[in-house]
Amino acid sequence: MTAPSAGDPRPLLSSPANRRRLAAGAALLVLLALLAARPALAARPAPAARPGPGFAVGISPGAAPLSDPPAAVAQMMSGMAGAGDRWVRLDVPWAVIEPRPGVFAWPAEDRAVGDALAQGLTVDALFGSAPMWAMTAGQPDPAKFAAFVSTVVRRYAGRGVNTYEMWNEENLISYWDAPVDPATYGRLLRAGYRAVHRSDRHGFVVLGGLGRTSGTLPGVAVDPVAFLGALYRAGFGRYFDAAAVHPYSYPDSPTSPAAGNALNSLAAIHSLMAAHGDGAKRIWVTEYGYPTGLQVVNGTAPPTSPADQATYLGAAIERVRAEPWAGPFFVFSWRDDQWQSYGLLRADGTPKPALAVFERAPH
Repeated sequence: MTAPSAGDPRPLLSSPANRRRLAAGAALLVLLALLAARPALAARPAPAARPGPGFAVGISPGAAPLSDPPAAVAQMMSGMAGAGDRWVRLDVPWAVIEPRPGVFAWPAEDRAVGDALAQGLTVDALFGSAPMWAMTAGQPDPAKFAAFVSTVVRRYAGRGVNTYEMWNEENLISYWDAPVDPATYGRLLRAGYRAVHRSDRHGFVVLGGLGRTSGTLPGVAVDPVAFLGALYRAGFGRYFDAAAVHPYSYPDSPTSPAAGNALNSLAAIHSLMAAHGDGAKRIWVTEYGYPTGLQVVNGTAPPTSPADQATYLGAAIERVRAEPWAGPFFVFSWRDDQWQSYGLLRADGTPKPALAVFERAPH
């Protein structure tokens, strides 16, 4: 018999195993040809942004719920609910709750959260104030922050707390305690966002409320629009479900064109968000108000009269309410104290005219 040539297929076909392999290979080639002939599949769209709650007027009472006596805290929550309130912004001060690694002090926070929930209030839990042991090079350590956030979320999510605000006025050195840097905050935001969504399937993360500035002074204060723009450029825009701003107008009216009226910047902030694909996300106003006497800031400006406080507050509420992207609007604050006079109540508990404006607002 003549030896087969190198191109002779008979030796390959003589084995049943080889015949099966060749058949499978031919089928694979046909499948690949069919797939190549099909039009390319469209890329799967990114998950739609969660717009979250719509416009509603709530209260940001400051530190009082964690520092006042228990009876006063219960009375505060009852009074806010009685005025129609359905939202309250409560501090969750890391340095106070976890003063040493793994050592927690819950009583004041548990009491404030419990009293709020008992009155039917929805809590915006505001993280902030890092303890010294959790600082690295003068900045809050993201991994340690994530661990704290996870602990808080596991403690309160089952009780109905699902909204978490990541820091307060992180664009100002007065609340950041180190040179202001959007990328440094972005890493903290990302850590907190991931911790929330790992621990609470209903979790909703709000960007820390950006504070009003008169411009940018590197390391000290960054304009809110510039700060948010830097977060987007660094890739941190995906790590919040809503933006938050503190667009104080004091001492100007809410409709004033004055540069100090930060309400005028909200449209630019939303335009920036829309340009980065976040037009469906809402902007929350997590602090807004007018002092009628003692002031925390702007000490050289005259206080607002109680009558003007009421008028201006009503005008600001209506201005923000008209925007389709408006989320909850928190009035600062509930009651005057030794530090500030932005309250709807005087220090003795008597109401100012602004309380009636709050009662009529949508909640």
